[in-house]
Amino acid sequence: MIKRERITHFEILNLNQSFDQNELFKDINLDIKLGKIISVMGSPGCGKSLFLKIISGLVEPTSGEVILNERNVYNLSFEETVPFRLSMAVCFENGGLLMNKSIDENIKLSLLYHNQWRSERSQKLYDNLIYDFKLKPYLHLRPAQVSSGVRKIAGLVRAFLLNPQILILDEPSLGIGPEAMLTLKKWIEIFRSEHDDKVVIMATQDIAFTKLLKAEVLEIKNKTLLKVAS
Repeated sequence: MIKRERITHFEILNLNQSFDQNELFKDINLDIKLGKIISVMGSPGCGKSLFLKIISGLVEPTSGEVILNERNVYNLSFEETVPFRLSMAVCFENGGLLMNKSIDENIKLSLLYHNQWRSERSQKLYDNLIYDFKLKPYLHLRPAQVSSGVRKIAGLVRAFLLNPQILILDEPSLGIGPEAMLTLKKWIEIFRSEHDDKVVIMATQDIAFTKLLKAEVLEIKNKTLLKVAS
């Protein structure tokens, strides 16, 4: 079994991203402090979701570096990135579920793939998450048979179930309803309380949820990333 690599240094250096001559990011630099909740905000279409995909190793930038423990992720082979990937979990805006699998199978998928499901800790965490997020009635259904909000919640539960060090969430509060939003806040607080080097990075336009979490705010504006005073 491949072991996770604990992340002690997470930094973005000289990040640039362009598509077909359209420049989205220019010379972004960011030293991501461990133990923080970071909210990346900005107007629709500014590239918040793309930024999360770049820093999580899913989309290679046009130029620049994503540094984890003094190594540029995009200079590593797939095998070399796996220990880092196991320390991260991503929830996409639409949940990122496989349509040919049940909600239950989607939630357990990553742990089963990495042979980590059978641990007592994983199963207890699963039970608690399913109970708190009220997902039990939907577990046997496929994504097409449930609402977009349930799909999003299933994606969030899958991310928490991985028990990562770095939790990356794309519009986590969007479309899940006020009760689930409070449950999400609770689990983010539980997640961060487990270890002082855990990090939550979320892209959102939800100012109220950002304030609820007392997150550090970064804004994508004029192709760069600006720190917003609290």
